[in-house]
Amino acid sequence: MSEHDTTHVDVVVVGAGLADLTAARTLAQKGYDVADLEVLLGPKATSPREYVDHAWSSDRWSRGGYSGIIPPGTLTAVGAELREPVGRLHWAGTETAHQWPGYMEGAVASGHRVTTEIRD
Repeated sequence: MSEHDTTHVDVVVVGAGLADLTAARTLAQKGYDVADLEVLLGPKATSPREYVDHAWSSDRWSRGGYSGIIPPGTLTAVGAELREPVGRLHWAGTETAHQWPGYMEGAVASGHRVTTEIRD
């Protein structure tokens, strides 16, 4: 990898694991949490340049969730309309994803979809 390549790791803890989050953050900040990443990403993973976390439960705007809660059937009924460009304005975001709506994978996939729409 060149110095300009970037790799990041997203971790979301929900449910019962949330109670242990404070302890997990403390361990991660001390470097205990990154040892397994060396196997996947190489030795540089054990010395991250930056560590960022976010407590969704105390986030003013999300009120505890990393994704909006959409009632059952909503995406089936109007999902296609959420993806339709309006003039030169294209919509990306996890809720506009064809697969994995509400998750990081869906957000990334929707970003790729919009990039392709704009390029083509």
